[in-house]
Amino acid sequence: MTTTLLERSRRTEAYSIRLERRADGRLWATRDGEAWPGWVRRLFPWSEPTRHVPLRDAGGHEVAPVADPDALDAASREALEWAAAEVDEETAAKGSDE
Repeated sequence: MTTTLLERSRRTEAYSIRLERRADGRLWATRDGEAWPGWVRRLFPWSEPTRHVPLRDAGGHEVAPVADPDALDAASREALEWAAAEVDEETAAKGSDE
């Protein structure tokens, strides 16, 4: 039986992941020597929008939940904050179009 990346991510501490904004302008996650481009999606609770941030791969599949961004190393936390701000800007722009 093979283990999918999602199954492995649920059993592995999300904080072993390193995040970075690369020259291509995307968020990249690296864990266990494997790197993939991704994005974040804010979920809940709305009262704490920086907590419980799921990292998604290019296909939209959750690859790692980040329950507490403060547990990430400083560079990863900065990359996550940048990516979350990008999502916030896109959401605000969509709202103003309606």
